[in-house]
Amino acid sequence: MSVKSVPIAAFLLDMHYDDWMHMRPYEWSYHMWYPGWLAILLSSVFFAALAAVVVALWPRRMEMIATLAIERPGWSVIYGLVAALAVVPIAVFLALTIIGVLLIPLEILFFIILWVAGRIGIGLAIGRAVLGGANRPVNMPLAAALGTLLLGLIRLVPFVGPILAGVLELIGLGSVLITWFGTRPDWMAENIRRFPDTYRRNPPPQPPPPKSGQEYLGTNI
Repeated sequence: MSVKSVPIAAFLLDMHYDDWMHMRPYEWSYHMWYPGWLAILLSSVFFAALAAVVVALWPRRMEMIATLAIERPGWSVIYGLVAALAVVPIAVFLALTIIGVLLIPLEILFFIILWVAGRIGIGLAIGRAVLGGANRPVNMPLAAALGTLLLGLIRLVPFVGPILAGVLELIGLGSVLITWFGTRPDWMAENIRRFPDTYRRNPPPQPPPPKSGQEYLGTNI
């Protein structure tokens, strides 16, 4: 930290200049962490309120996303990680053309919508688990608000919290992609098990039932 930034930081944190200058480096990090803690708390409350509204408006879609996040966490985190890593390469590719540059804000907006929907979906899954599990009927907006709030507060845990919250949000993001915003239960399973599904939808014709007596043996007496 530069000397010029010390008076500004001391002013923002309402600290005396001499007190700031006599602090040790680890004490600097602690006091500079406080604004981040406040931002995480406020954003968690905001997303909790947003989650309650979204789930109240689209309960079935969000429930589908939350259910798949629990049933397929492995595939969901893979899809979410690929989507997150693809944002920058896609933006660079779009920037190579004049028309593509105009599409970059739409790409960013689309990813933000995906991330918010995924965060609310995984928050709903967490809230349902806290309030009684998947087999017990719960108030879905309340469960979404509680789970999303807990998901945000997890980030306050040093070291482990941000990593765990990031993984959970990737699961939610992947669940949104797999269900395509909760419009399809599990299109990935349909593609993986395409042959069995086709076999089940169009079974081969069954042989006629066996005949009795001499007709079955093909002889006449």
